[in-house]
Amino acid sequence: RVGRGLGGVALLRLAPPALGRPGALRALAGRVAVHREAVLRDFLEVADNLERAKASFGEGKQADAASVREGVELVLRQFRSKLERYQVKPVEALGQAFDPRYHEAIAQTPTADVKPGSILHELQKGYLIGEKLLRPAMVVVAAPPPAPAEPAAASTREDPPAPANGSGKEGED
Repeated sequence: RVGRGLGGVALLRLAPPALGRPGALRALAGRVAVHREAVLRDFLEVADNLERAKASFGEGKQADAASVREGVELVLRQFRSKLERYQVKPVEALGQAFDPRYHEAIAQTPTADVKPGSILHELQKGYLIGEKLLRPAMVVVAAPPPAPAEPAAASTREDPPAPANGSGKEGED
């Protein structure tokens, strides 16, 4: 069945009038499938490299932290390169002013180190595809520090004297 998994009826409603021709929807669905396969094939290379890294630990080799880090950085660079190929780029966050169009505030931290409303920490990267937001960055935003506490004013009133009998209640003996 044509368009299955693509929301065939919805796809037909959104399609240009030329798709009214017999077989046009089938051709469109075929092109979508070819592009989807190309994207997934691209990212399978990243998965292959991660599998190779995992397998290298099973071969009895002792990997030091530096070589593991280097391998992860290599795969991450490859992954970012693949994202760029599809116009996917990260949202700038750290040190930027909070912008609800691109950032999702998870928490606020009072600090005098940076301007209130600035992003202190990025918990999860956000991404754009072209100019469209794919996912907002999850961030911690700087809040103004609490106002300094004023010293407690000296008490001018005196506490009443304690009862003479020591019981705390007057008139008891």
